[in-house]
Amino acid sequence: MFQSITAEHHDHHLSEQQKSTLSDITKRCQLILGEVRKKLDYYAEFDGTKNFRGAVQLFWKRFLWDEKEVTEFREQIRQRVKDLTLLLAHLNWQGIQDTKDLTISNRKGVEQIVQHINEKDRLDLVKWLSPINSAAKQADTLKLRHKGTGRWFLETDEFSNWFNQAQRQRERRTLFCQGAPGTGKTLMMSAVIDELRRRIRHDSTIRLAYFYFNYREELTIEEILANLLKQLIQHAIVPHRLKSLYESHRKHETHLTLEEILELLESTISESSKVFIVIDALDECQLAHIHQQELLTRISEFQDIHNLGFLATSRDNPDISDMFPNCPRLRIEGKDTDIKPFLETSLNHFRYVKESPDLREEIVAAIINAADGMFLLASLQLGSLEKLSPDEVRAQLNNLPPGLDEAYSETMERIESQSHENVRKAKQVLLWIACATRPLSPHEVQHGIAVNVGESKLGKGKLTNIDDLVSLCAGLVRVDEQTDAIRLAHYTTQKYLEDKRERYFPDAHSQIAHKCLAYLCLDSFQTEPPESRREYLARQKQYPLYAYSAENWGYHARQAYASVEGMVKIFLHNHLALKNSLQVLRVDHLFPIYKNTVLSKFSALHSAAWFGLDECILDLLTDKSVIDNIDDDGQTALHWAARNERISTVELLLQHGSSLNLVDKEGKGAIHHAINKGEARLLRVLGDNGANLELADNRGQTPLLNAVETMAVESTQILLEMGAEVGALNLMKQNVLHLAALGAKDDALQVITLLLSHNGCPSPGVSDLDNMTSLHYAVAKGHQKLAKLLLQNGADINFGIQRNCAGYPMGNHHNTWGLTPLHFAALAGSSTLTKFLLSEGADVNARCQYGDTPLHLTLRKVVLDLDRMPPSSPLDFVCGSIPRIQDAWSDGRWKIECLKDLIDDHESEEAAEIYDRISEERMKVLSSIVTHPDIDVDLGNLNQETPMHLITIDQHDSIAVFSQLAKKSPRTCIRNMQGQTPLHIACLKGDEKIARQLLRLDSSSAFECDLQGHSPLHCAIRSENRTLVKALLGHFDKQGRSACTEVDGKGNNLLHFYLEDPLCFLRMVRFLMGYGVNVNLLNAEGDSPLSMYLRSFHLENKKEMCQLLIQNGADPLWRNSLGENLAHVHMHSFVENCEVFRNLKHSGVDIFSKDHSNKSILHHAAIHGSLGEKVVAALHGYHGSDLYQPDIDGMTPLMYAEKRASEQIEDENLVSEGSRITLEFLRKMERNVLEPEDKVEN
Repeated sequence: MFQSITAEHHDHHLSEQQKSTLSDITKRCQLILGEVRKKLDYYAEFDGTKNFRGAVQLFWKRFLWDEKEVTEFREQIRQRVKDLTLLLAHLNWQGIQDTKDLTISNRKGVEQIVQHINEKDRLDLVKWLSPINSAAKQADTLKLRHKGTGRWFLETDEFSNWFNQAQRQRERRTLFCQGAPGTGKTLMMSAVIDELRRRIRHDSTIRLAYFYFNYREELTIEEILANLLKQLIQHAIVPHRLKSLYESHRKHETHLTLEEILELLESTISESSKVFIVIDALDECQLAHIHQQELLTRISEFQDIHNLGFLATSRDNPDISDMFPNCPRLRIEGKDTDIKPFLETSLNHFRYVKESPDLREEIVAAIINAADGMFLLASLQLGSLEKLSPDEVRAQLNNLPPGLDEAYSETMERIESQSHENVRKAKQVLLWIACATRPLSPHEVQHGIAVNVGESKLGKGKLTNIDDLVSLCAGLVRVDEQTDAIRLAHYTTQKYLEDKRERYFPDAHSQIAHKCLAYLCLDSFQTEPPESRREYLARQKQYPLYAYSAENWGYHARQAYASVEGMVKIFLHNHLALKNSLQVLRVDHLFPIYKNTVLSKFSALHSAAWFGLDECILDLLTDKSVIDNIDDDGQTALHWAARNERISTVELLLQHGSSLNLVDKEGKGAIHHAINKGEARLLRVLGDNGANLELADNRGQTPLLNAVETMAVESTQILLEMGAEVGALNLMKQNVLHLAALGAKDDALQVITLLLSHNGCPSPGVSDLDNMTSLHYAVAKGHQKLAKLLLQNGADINFGIQRNCAGYPMGNHHNTWGLTPLHFAALAGSSTLTKFLLSEGADVNARCQYGDTPLHLTLRKVVLDLDRMPPSSPLDFVCGSIPRIQDAWSDGRWKIECLKDLIDDHESEEAAEIYDRISEERMKVLSSIVTHPDIDVDLGNLNQETPMHLITIDQHDSIAVFSQLAKKSPRTCIRNMQGQTPLHIACLKGDEKIARQLLRLDSSSAFECDLQGHSPLHCAIRSENRTLVKALLGHFDKQGRSACTEVDGKGNNLLHFYLEDPLCFLRMVRFLMGYGVNVNLLNAEGDSPLSMYLRSFHLENKKEMCQLLIQNGADPLWRNSLGENLAHVHMHSFVENCEVFRNLKHSGVDIFSKDHSNKSILHHAAIHGSLGEKVVAALHGYHGSDLYQPDIDGMTPLMYAEKRASEQIEDENLVSEGSRITLEFLRKMERNVLEPEDKVEN
């Protein structure tokens, strides 16, 4: 920091005084840094290859310093920061006018840049929340809709009532719509969504979310609800909670839990006046029936407490229909008025229709009659006429396929009637779309058709145009441009092709497996894998089928292994091709992290085990030595099989001697990976074969601890049945209850219930190394139901944690001081849990080992650690010493204030909302505690602080806090250990409003003095709040007392007290002298205000301050009992000021005189190491011997300087800059001490 300032302002726009001040600060910082460096060297923690800053950071982490040294260094550093702050403020004021115009001209550009960055961050967050693009699906579907389609639906009473009567009972706020396959349900929903958008576009308080299910997509409840959440927040301010979760999950490469998503949905919906949710094609939802019910139940729960309208569609399905009892229903049917515009528009592309208008009418009438309200059938029937002549069309109109199956069969016949090459390509398109494991992009299909076994290159000339491929499929295939997906026209198309697979695609998996393997063996993949994420993504773009092939070749090969065995062996023995493919399996596509993706150690067995190719594994195991080969992560083929849930492969490997309990680099065995996947059958196989149930990984996690941490309910049950130790502890001394509470998901209740019912379950009253019990963690996670469950099963609501006593049962702490769950709720700022714990009987006056009650922590927001870091000043108790114990109690992530980390622009509306939310939550906590009937607001801690001493910690809310506490009539005269009343603290903080309130309650408190003899007036003067000072002086006047004559325990008057502080200003001194404070009063040490000022370090204005005091009567000829004058004591200030010396000399001070011990200014400078270069220059021509003569102890200035330097070296400190200059000057001058004396130049 100082180097930057020096570089920026070096000889540029700095006055001489400012340069001198900056030089003073730099010298002092050099001394502090030098002393710290010596300490670092002493403890062998400083690495010379690293910069000093890095070494200091390392040091603070690894070593506990002597408390006295810490306090001294801390005070010095804090003082330097104050010095620098004042200088910068002065420099910034000078620069304001110079930069004003430039700032205005640049502001717009800066705002645009910031807006761009913020929008990018927002997009990253939204994409992370859900990669599903529902808006793109809506856009693609809307393109298929013709004007007027679905108007009848929107004009029905059912739809109007649903839209307009959202305030009614829940059942009336749900509209369920069923229809036969192909009747246009999805088209109808696109019309509904479009209409809803139009109606609510001018009301930002109404929000809309929708979801189109697709039979090819296997989604979880979390993914579906996360997508709905994404849409609800997409055009609003991103919730602070979501930002916080995003940062946390991104750091650990995890995703939102169901509970977190529901929490976010709840808060988002509650902020809206009305919400509409539309879900299309529930029948295509691939969730199990029970999970479908859960999805609808979650939406229903939101309807119970919020204004939420829900509309869902499905084909006729009794199971789904039963999920909507007592709800209004509206059947979807393809109306002639909907089908007719579609047919007329489509016929515009038929050449012969233009020549025969009558034929157009015949076609429309015939298809409407035959389609029987089915859009899809009408589309297929129309497609059958496209390439016919007019006469053939008329003949075909009498033979239109009456149903979908007939229409599909006829369409396939038309496809097969094309040329051989076109038939091949069309069937390949249908094969890839129908039989791939996931939806494909058009380019993936394009490359899949182009690649052939035995070819090593894939040139652009081999790629067939995508539109041509679609055309060859006679209407069975369409491309969604917005979602970049190629798909079948309808889910019934998929069903038809699956039913006819043996006819059309008898060897589908064999074909796809061959194609994938051929693609992976292209020459382009015969090089080392990409080293950077950019190169990797570039390869993905150039070879779009690369990722699908690498991730799925084994799946297809497993379905038809006999036919692809030879190709598989060729691939597995192609080292580079295999290496490249394995990289794909190690890249996380949702997080922008690209590290350790390239394996250097791997085997064909690893890949075969991953895909469960048991026949292949048998061939590979002819070489017995490979069975336990490890990869870069230390994992064997058994690990890989367990990670991908290949049960038969695990059994096969174990039968052939795979070591069951080998661990990888994370210390995990195969059983750990089986638990992570939640595969219960796999877990039993491993357990039955002798897996070590107590195998602990590098974190000390046993399989049971792992299962509990991941909320794997079934795995937990199985492990308990197999005899896993329920009392196991990890390296953090956390047991199963700790981890279950930390998980805090919905499943946590089930897991904890299971654990508590098991014999040997640990007691809830055990703390871990973070000084937390399971109940404390439930509070930290805000999980009220979990806390309730623990309390019902024996957890002590008033269990007190004694920090540093981790890992051992603490017994009953009803009568022992300790940090209770209520302490943590108050510390964290959790209003919900605070209210809950108090309602359950928590002791509102419980005290920790330092005497703090929950009310203390509510106000201070930090736990003091007085045993390890005693305060260096009374203010430290007020502001809160930095906790030295690193545990959950000192971890800011649990506090509501962590929301501030999300703020990018502290002047923005978003920042204001965050601050308001924090303040609101804190005030709710305070209100719950203060309004409790048993609260004692006068309880003090070990420092004798009551809550009234802490009300000014956050001055933004100090009046609100005071108002809450005042309702309980607190005692305002209570003193803390330093003798300070709440009024002292308020004045020290300069909080005028609180000070006036306290004075109204007790005006006599203005005259109370602390143990140092300081009244609130002294504290107010230090705060620089002159309005507050005037108010306090007024109280003195009313009582007939003169503040001018008030002195503290050291005999200091107000000027002494103020001028002793490094940060003092001319305006306050003028104010005090104007009020009549004696400028020449001597304190107990014999110092006048001026002498005290000169012997102390001050940042700036030394010359002006000295002049001001002397001009207002300060005696420049002052001497103390030791005979020291002002020039002597100024040398005690560590850094002299040449301008001050000149002023003193002009005021009559003899700068060459000696004190009673025969010491000159050079003696004093040598003792304090304060001889600066400018004074050296001023003394350069003076050669008189009297300044260098020994004092009464026989010591010359040089002897004192050498002694100081020697002591600094002995104390492991560097010789300070001042000491060095002093030493060099004195050595040089004493060599010339016999030369004639010259006078000191001005």
